[in-house]
Amino acid sequence: MQFKRLTLNDANLIKKLEIFEKSRICDYTFDCIFMWRDYFNLEYAIIDGVMFSRITDEGKILYNLPLGNGCRIENIKKLFSLLNVDEITFTTVPEIELDELKKNFNVAEVIPTPNYFDYLYSAEDLITLKGKNYRGQRNQISQFTRENPLYFAEIITKDNVKKVRDFFISHFEIKSGDGTMYEENNKTLEVIDNLDVYNMKGIMLISDGDVKGFSFGENIGDTVFVHIEKADRHAKGAYQTLVNTFAKTFKTNDVKYFNREDDMGDEGLRNAKLSYHPVEIIKKYIVTIKI
Repeated sequence: MQFKRLTLNDANLIKKLEIFEKSRICDYTFDCIFMWRDYFNLEYAIIDGVMFSRITDEGKILYNLPLGNGCRIENIKKLFSLLNVDEITFTTVPEIELDELKKNFNVAEVIPTPNYFDYLYSAEDLITLKGKNYRGQRNQISQFTRENPLYFAEIITKDNVKKVRDFFISHFEIKSGDGTMYEENNKTLEVIDNLDVYNMKGIMLISDGDVKGFSFGENIGDTVFVHIEKADRHAKGAYQTLVNTFAKTFKTNDVKYFNREDDMGDEGLRNAKLSYHPVEIIKKYIVTIKI
């Protein structure tokens, strides 16, 4: 079975696949796959409309669940046959898939990965911020509004994206260091420079001609996946205003949820995401199965 590294040149090919997951995890969205392809050394092969892929994490090869045409279980069986093995370890397996895997295979090990659990929110909650649970966010937004009374949101397009790029480069570290933060920043720049390749839509907050923050997300089904959020750390309430404004901008009659992805094990980020009271924390696992 021949695997090859995923590059931006493969975007149109991957876009043709039906890869949306009923679990609403971010990992199998088009944009998330491409943003993290290099960090995890993602390799893929497409056979009969099915994308088989694998990553390398801390030197260990882990497979993603097959995406695309046909039955998930049958595609896993096909992967066993193609690899000619009797054991495969899968990563980012959503909890909703566990029962079906246990029915059809000998599940040897199930390891939770809490650093990569997704935070799922009610769209209505992020928009209205009603009740005492959101008093802190409302206060932060009020402070931002007082200090930036004429601020407004602008949809990001190829014609104005340079303003976003200039703000990002001047406020965030790029192309230096190791780890997820630097990789996210590098790929954020890639998104900015390749709006025609990525599926993302975005907004920027502008006050007195200056960008105060921007956010990008991808809408699939009833869920908007928020892949990027960057704001001026010196502008009090900028992040809270960005979260609220982004939700207001991209909420439609069909959108019920916003997935603001994982916390990567960062305690500060975890507390910030918990403060928005998710309706669900979507659990994911590393699962080893035998046939």
